[in-house]
Amino acid sequence: MNLRLKLALTIIAIGIPIVFATEKVRGEMARRNLVDRIHSHIVSRFEEGSGIEACNEDSYHFGGVGSFNGFFFMRTRGARDESLRLVGDSLWAYDIGFGSDNPEAPPFPEDLRKQLVDKKNFASVWRDPSKPMSSRAYWGQYFEAERKRWTRYANSNPDSRRRRSFPTNRSPTNRSSNNRPPSNDRPPSNDRRDAPKPEEPEDVEKQLPFLEFALLTSDEAGPCAVVYLTGWAEIDPDSTAWWWLSYGIAATLLGVVLFGAGPIVRRIRMLTEDVNAAAETGYAQPVRVRGNDEIARLATAFNTAGDRIKDHIQRVADREASLRQFVANTTHDVMIPLTVLQGHLTNLGARLSNDLVDAKKDVAKAAAEAHYLGSILQNLSAVSKLEHSDYQLRDDVIRLDDLVERVVARHEPIARKGNIEISHALPGEPTFVRGDVTLLEQAVSNVVHNAVRYNEDGGHVAVLLDVHDTNFTLRVIDDGKSLSTDDIPKLPERRFRGQSARTRNPDGLGLGLHIAHEVMRKHGFTMTLQRSEYGGLEVVFTGTIVTPD
Repeated sequence: MNLRLKLALTIIAIGIPIVFATEKVRGEMARRNLVDRIHSHIVSRFEEGSGIEACNEDSYHFGGVGSFNGFFFMRTRGARDESLRLVGDSLWAYDIGFGSDNPEAPPFPEDLRKQLVDKKNFASVWRDPSKPMSSRAYWGQYFEAERKRWTRYANSNPDSRRRRSFPTNRSPTNRSSNNRPPSNDRPPSNDRRDAPKPEEPEDVEKQLPFLEFALLTSDEAGPCAVVYLTGWAEIDPDSTAWWWLSYGIAATLLGVVLFGAGPIVRRIRMLTEDVNAAAETGYAQPVRVRGNDEIARLATAFNTAGDRIKDHIQRVADREASLRQFVANTTHDVMIPLTVLQGHLTNLGARLSNDLVDAKKDVAKAAAEAHYLGSILQNLSAVSKLEHSDYQLRDDVIRLDDLVERVVARHEPIARKGNIEISHALPGEPTFVRGDVTLLEQAVSNVVHNAVRYNEDGGHVAVLLDVHDTNFTLRVIDDGKSLSTDDIPKLPERRFRGQSARTRNPDGLGLGLHIAHEVMRKHGFTMTLQRSEYGGLEVVFTGTIVTPD
């Protein structure tokens, strides 16, 4: 995951809470704004208009369903705020002891009472959102309330059926109770049947928050000291703009970060390219330093580390060059007397009489060890060449059949002394390949040497060269002790030796097959190992032959 995508995901993770937090703030602000508008509107109607007078004149019938949206504010003076309305509203009046003259008034909510008692001028509580009442239920409650009012009035005033008007004489009310009997001490201001009906609320399918609002009026001693209002508030339509504002803020922030991160990402990409280029040149090419900020300081740190790595690489290269030179010189200096020693041992073994059996065996063993020592020196020289990065393979035309004959001839005396028969077969025509003759001969010699060295008394080794079209196949087969199937694929690994090799010759280095494998790989040839059908190991070299110029 790149840096720009990480920044984008981070901003998205931050932006989502911002959007929801903004919506939360918007909703809270919208609710507070609605409460403030209701507060101002009711205050203006009660104190500046004729609300208190209308309530005092007919407190027994004051309030009910639709009072806020329609009836009450039509009877009061002042301009009406058409945008301020509640769905399924009801308005009620209470005295300072939270009792109402209107028997239909609900009990005053305890949480609003506590807020008003705490010296607040008004109080509000938002209930959980719910689906508002339907128009049918709304009008049902309204007409049921009207029916109960007129039934109570008719039962307490027998003449009302003839006069069809409110009585002018009512008894005092007990304001400490919400369920009060009819009162005849205050006549109604007008006939409720002739009053304008409240506006019918529209049926709303979505859920809306339910508001309960209470206000202390200026009439502290009257029946309208407290006004209690309920209804569902339509505050959601304005949220669209806030949502777009939230999304706009988040999108703007995301765009600013992405475009602002562009130069930073580009500089980091350039720094990465410079570091890779410096690594490819062994830190000989420094990293370019651009600017004077944190990225520039990082480039400077890369250059400092590169200088240290370059010095270390140079010291290692110097040591490797010295070691390779030492191995080459040692191999050259030792191989000459070692070859002479091998010749003397061979002559000595031939001159000993047959009666000296033990002496002849000791001389044969000494000759074999001298031959093995020479192989080790040749392998060390081959390893120093293969692991030298600047070493260039020679590209000479080589007679592969002659190379095989030389290797077999070199190992025949050792094989004969170990009572091992070594044979070879070559094609009738000369076989040519391209490569480094020293390394190729060392690779084939290592395989033949292993076949002889790890074979048993009376064993056989076969070296077979075949040509098919433009490819050659060189196989070295022995009938020695069988190897583990798990060990065979690991034999070309450096320093790995099979169990039988470690048991019979614990002083081996495990370099022979590794060198052969690397030499063939560098020449574009292949080397495969498999269990011989005769019980030992079969090593197969394959490659392409060439036509000499």
